[in-house]
Amino acid sequence: MSSSSSSPPVGTAPTFADWVFIAVLVGAIALVAYLGAITFEQAQQTEKSKRNAEGLVTWLSTASAQRFNPDYPVKACAGGGDAKTSTWGACLEHLMANDFKSMQNPFNGKATRFH
Repeated sequence: MSSSSSSPPVGTAPTFADWVFIAVLVGAIALVAYLGAITFEQAQQTEKSKRNAEGLVTWLSTASAQRFNPDYPVKACAGGGDAKTSTWGACLEHLMANDFKSMQNPFNGKATRFH
């Protein structure tokens, strides 16, 4: 006796669970790409801030060594003057109008503020 039992054909098309898995996978890849783009933008802003700080440190290092010379070119920042008239505010105004006028806060795009 030969019995031939035929089983239903196995389908090769994706099932509903397969489509759900693919959708979750595509969503996860899109989320990783989106978060990567945000992180990259913040890293660029941090790098710009670092370059701004390096520029300030370079200027301050150079200025601190020379500011007590009588022929120092930035009179508002020259040292050795009267402590009541020689203030950081006047020096800051001069620097923001000249040397650092192109410096911007990369996080908000506005001019850098010093307090």
